[in-house]
Amino acid sequence: MLVVAEEPGVGLGAALAGLASVDPGAGFAHRHRRPRWPRSGNHDFPLWPVDSPDRAVFARWIKGYWLWFVLWPDTAGALLIEPIGLRDLRDPGQDLDLPFGAASPRCRPADSNP
Repeated sequence: MLVVAEEPGVGLGAALAGLASVDPGAGFAHRHRRPRWPRSGNHDFPLWPVDSPDRAVFARWIKGYWLWFVLWPDTAGALLIEPIGLRDLRDPGQDLDLPFGAASPRCRPADSNP
């Protein structure tokens, strides 16, 4: 699972989702089935499914950013049934030692993926 938070117009989340545009498109939240409900702080928020041919993709516009969840394979969206806690690292008082490891092969340019 990759989680991407990005400013509008960047397009990283959309590219990882396999979309040709930089966002999920106008009205995507109104034309799809029920959302998933992750939790951030003390608040649940909806993530709406985005059409993608071979992966599970969910997106949301929140606090001026696109928030994307991209999961492989397409059946992996079931992982979002369980509660997922998110933290906004822009909030004050964040003291984290984030793990660092090998880059995901999913983050390579499309022409270099096997």
